[in-house]
Amino acid sequence: MEVTKWLKPSDIDRYAKQATLFPPKRLLEQFEAHPQRNMLKALRGLIAFAIAERIIEADPTVGCKLKRAKDTGGFKPWTDADIAEFEAKHPIGSKPRLALLPKMGAGAPR
Repeated sequence: MEVTKWLKPSDIDRYAKQATLFPPKRLLEQFEAHPQRNMLKALRGLIAFAIAERIIEADPTVGCKLKRAKDTGGFKPWTDADIAEFEAKHPIGSKPRLALLPKMGAGAPR
C-alpha cells in the first residue's frame, strides 16, 4: 500500500508543524547517553528523508549536544586466583571450561 493513499499532503504539513513544536533537543534530553545517541541517529535518518522529500527545509538536530557516557572502567581483568577458582568449579570437558581454553591459549588479556 502506498503512503500517499492514506496520507495527504495536508497531513504531512500538519505533522511537520507539530514537529517544530516539539524540538529534537527536548526529545533527546529524556534519554541516557547511549539510547540518546541511538535516537539521534534514527532522527537524523528520518530528517534526511524529510529534507530530500522537501517536507522540511532545515535539520533541527544540528547543534544537539549529547550526554557523555559515564566511564565505568570496563571489565575487571581476571587474576590467576579467579582462573584457578573457575577451573576448580568447572570440570575438564565441561562447556564453560572449553569456552575458556581458546581465550587462555590465545594469550587474551585476563
